[in-house]
Amino acid sequence: MADQITEVSTKRGYDIRDFALVVGGGAGPVHAATIADRLGIPTVVIPTVAATYSAFGMFAMDLGRDYARSYISRADRIDLDRVTRLYEEMEQEAVEAFRPMHVPSGQVVFSRSADMRYIGQFHEVEVEMARGKLGLSDKETALQSFHQKHEELYTFNMHWKGVEFLTFRLKATAPKAAFHLRQIGQGGRDASAAIKRRRSCWFNGREMDTPVYDGDKLLSGSQIQGPAIIEESTTTVVIPETFSCSVDERKNYVLTRRSQAS
Repeated sequence: MADQITEVSTKRGYDIRDFALVVGGGAGPVHAATIADRLGIPTVVIPTVAATYSAFGMFAMDLGRDYARSYISRADRIDLDRVTRLYEEMEQEAVEAFRPMHVPSGQVVFSRSADMRYIGQFHEVEVEMARGKLGLSDKETALQSFHQKHEELYTFNMHWKGVEFLTFRLKATAPKAAFHLRQIGQGGRDASAAIKRRRSCWFNGREMDTPVYDGDKLLSGSQIQGPAIIEESTTTVVIPETFSCSVDERKNYVLTRRSQAS
């Protein structure tokens, strides 16, 4: 898992040591700190909804619809009036789709984009497109964005080469209903009252006496030094000896490498 994170991030030009590792899935909190330790990532964030992260994302995100129309044309020959009509058709389709959800048309937000590539090349790049009736200046702006984004993704561009448009895309979003995450009670740094038992665990090839905490009894402000285990109803948080853990008011667990801990 650590190797895959490195491969994906390095290919995009990121130094993973500059980031925090945010954990999702029921098994994620078991592995997260060990992975972060191997990668030199200083902070791990385990959301209170980690085990149901995907479901929570579906619940918390804005309502959305994605539309696309294919129209393959060289940039120097493209019919901008036709492109404008395609976007207008997609916008009207989106408004009709939101109507049964009782979303007023004025609350629907549109964003436009287009897939472009160099003529004869394979890689496609999605760039932002302007709103309203499109003109020559909008096309030139899209072309400049394409060259710039191509260089960011692939380390080079070919601004002298012809470009073609392939697909025009519209994303329509409407605001979700308001909701609030629950907060937990405030407590001190000492979390010993939440210890439910101790057990022998292996960390880095060494057997260690390890406290096991009841996650339901932890309060905001609690501090836990590894090695430790926190048992939740839907997941288990493993804290190696190289990490400390703090609990915030939303019941998120923030793990910090010991050398970085305050």
